[in-house]
Amino acid sequence: MHIVEDTLDDLLRSVFQKLFRDGIRVNPSKGQNTELFGVLLEIRNPRARLSRTETKGTVFSCLGETLWYLAKSNKLDFIEYYLPDYGQYSDDQKTVHGA
Repeated sequence: MHIVEDTLDDLLRSVFQKLFRDGIRVNPSKGQNTELFGVLLEIRNPRARLSRTETKGTVFSCLGETLWYLAKSNKLDFIEYYLPDYGQYSDDQKTVHGA
């Protein structure tokens, strides 16, 4: 499946519609959610890759989470600096499985 839109906001809208219509319900450790598999997302306008609906802080939390994954860290304090709610997913309040 290939979803193509001009902007990130348009792409998000299309993805959410597809999730509600065709998504598969799964129940991983962080709670039930809906997924689409094998989807290629494309934005035609590369300058429109930031959402106008997002708050300023979200860009930094996304960057922080990306760095956490790239660092292959499971330390809660690393990710909690960017995403304070991650502590609820920790079994020992020191680590989080996921990165």
